Amino acid sequence: MDTIQLPPSAPTAEPELPNTSSSTVQPSPADLLASNGRVRPVVLPPARGAVVEARAAVARLVGNFGPALGNVFLISNPWIGLLFWLAIAYTPRLAGFAFVGFVIAAGGQRLLGIEDEPGVGGNLQSNAILASVAAGWMTAPTIYPPQVQIAIAAAVAAVAFVVAAAVLSSLRAKSLPSLLWGYALTAGAMFALFPIGTALASQQFTWWLAELRTATDWATMFFRSLGSLMFAPSVGAGLLVGLAILLWSRAAFAAGVVGWLAGACMGTGIQHLGLTFQWLPAAHNFFVAGMALGAYFVLPGCSSLALAALAGAGASVCAVVLQAVMPAFAYLPLASGMTIWLALGTLALARNDRGFWRNGSPHLVPEEAWWRESFWSQRIGRAEPLLVLPVAGVVEIAQGFDGRLSHTAHLRHALDLLRPPLGGADGASAAPLPASSIWGAAVTAPAAGIVESVRNGIPDNPIGACNFAESWGNYVSIRLDQGGWALLAHFRQWSVVARPGMRVEIGTYLGAAGNSGRSPVPHVHLQVQSGPKPGACTMPFRLANFQSATVAGDAQSEWYAAAVPGENSVVVGSVPDPAVHSMLTGIAPGSALWSAEVRGKIPAAFREDGNAGILLAVTLDPWGRHHLACARGSLLALAAPDAWRVLEQVGDVPLLKLLALAAPSIPYAAHAGMSWSDLAPLIPAGTARWPALSFAPYRTRPFIHTRTVCTAVPTPAGGCLELETAIAGHGRALPTDVACTFDRIRGATRLEARFEKGSVVYTVLSFTPGLPF
Repeated sequence: MDTIQLPPSAPTAEPELPNTSSSTVQPSPADLLASNGRVRPVVLPPARGAVVEARAAVARLVGNFGPALGNVFLISNPWIGLLFWLAIAYTPRLAGFAFVGFVIAAGGQRLLGIEDEPGVGGNLQSNAILASVAAGWMTAPTIYPPQVQIAIAAAVAAVAFVVAAAVLSSLRAKSLPSLLWGYALTAGAMFALFPIGTALASQQFTWWLAELRTATDWATMFFRSLGSLMFAPSVGAGLLVGLAILLWSRAAFAAGVVGWLAGACMGTGIQHLGLTFQWLPAAHNFFVAGMALGAYFVLPGCSSLALAALAGAGASVCAVVLQAVMPAFAYLPLASGMTIWLALGTLALARNDRGFWRNGSPHLVPEEAWWRESFWSQRIGRAEPLLVLPVAGVVEIAQGFDGRLSHTAHLRHALDLLRPPLGGADGASAAPLPASSIWGAAVTAPAAGIVESVRNGIPDNPIGACNFAESWGNYVSIRLDQGGWALLAHFRQWSVVARPGMRVEIGTYLGAAGNSGRSPVPHVHLQVQSGPKPGACTMPFRLANFQSATVAGDAQSEWYAAAVPGENSVVVGSVPDPAVHSMLTGIAPGSALWSAEVRGKIPAAFREDGNAGILLAVTLDPWGRHHLACARGSLLALAAPDAWRVLEQVGDVPLLKLLALAAPSIPYAAHAGMSWSDLAPLIPAGTARWPALSFAPYRTRPFIHTRTVCTAVPTPAGGCLELETAIAGHGRALPTDVACTFDRIRGATRLEARFEKGSVVYTVLSFTPGLPF
């Protein structure tokens, strides 16, 4: 092999750069080899050509135009948004005015440097477009020449843009969406200032005067009302609007239909009372309110369908009030906006256990947002603070949540910790022994935060007596980084070392367990509350990274990532096994070649295509997350503080699906005999994605439950980590159980999945380590 050497006469001179303008430098064979001796991969130049450029131009066009009208119905998907442009194009004249409004909004954004914010329920462009369309609809029957009509539309669009920007700016720090207030306020003012044009335009649209006698009549008026929000009240336009919403989200469409029906029933009921109420022109408010509160701002579910019905009925009531008070605003989306704001404001005051949860991912399809948030709420908790046990060693939950003695009413979320009594092998205790007391045990911070207040001088009580004048005794209140305040009470007199303003982390020493305050026996009281002062309303929380235990230290323990232990349960904080921790946190990036061996008959979803090996690329990002990926899917895992945990698996790769089923989580404290339960992080993929995600919010058990038992752990001298995982409610589409083996550096090296009529075994043939990032 030829090599390039410097001239011996000039060992310190810099090499001359080649003149690439006049000649081509030919790489030597050494240049084509990587540092490990393998041939470097070929780097292809970016694709070019007329087809590629045309695709890019179409993507830019759709990306600009699609969300502009899609946000009218809370949809930011650009391709779905094109259907709304087709709906408004049923009246070509109005489509031209929509383009005028789009140009005005795009110009205003470019001039002022304003960007639309996703998830606000209506953007600047949609407000300007609808205002321009409203102006075009109102001026259509007038004698104004086309240029004057266009000028009026442009002016109205500009005003709507400014109003929408002001509303968006004022609500940026609030929890309320901006919606279509810019359009509604501007168009309502325009209709009030020009009543003649409004009256002439209304006379040409009398579709809402038809009687509704058959199911066909109701269906026809339903689709007409969908198009009426964009001044296109035809069946064809309404069908396109309904199709667009249905393609985007089945849950959103169902919630909208429920809201529309509830609003229609309320409207006909109001008419039967003798009141004059033309509810059909305002019926789009019922659909939008039901859709927004039943599946967009609130996560979809059975309870949210009831909320959608209330939203539709409430929008109907708002519409009849507007018709009586401000007729010019009655048929604009003001009723839906008022209903959404009132509902979101009310839900903000509701308790967290009512079943209505705000959507934290409005940029996702509602079903997928529900899947992700509900999955993690069942797995780890929904925004509850996570605390660790503040006392080392085995403790008993003497009184838990909703305890019979003092954990009631606004103080129901609290735990009392003490040492379990020493007894015989059967767990029964003849009498409490001094060795079983928690008196004097070190109490540490259960979470990170800032010490808010302390009490230190309350005397300890004799056994069996209480100090009801000082219920909390000596205590430490910590303002948590996670939100809320943690209160630890009944410390021993003068043992508290924490001081207000002091920063504490998990495990920081606070003081010694005592018997002060309302405490007949030494114990530690733990709660999370909504205010800094002792006695404030408590909040739900979970204990993290603990396991069940007995006084005898039975090896057959259960590990919990985050849970609320029941009353009289005996638990202990988990301590990592150094060998297990080193193995799981030391999984290296690289590429692994797997082979698959099928025995018997297995479901088609777990059959590999062809007989070639499966090549997985394992990469590590700067956040410490492992990405296992191939052409058809990926798996994302994280070495968290308590366990190695699979975050999600996307795609239709049998090997990755089985790995997510076999080891959704592995605690660092794992030992032979330990078991734990978890949810498999499998997001539906392939042909089953639509039905699985569409019906998941309304099912009682939409997730796959697993139970894992650790059968072997590594030692400092070597060995593997072996797991056996059973799949609950598996049916025929999933394996009954999966066995998995983890090795050092390489991670998972063997998987065996057993089905009802067969099995499949995956084995790592080779592993090539790569760079850290």
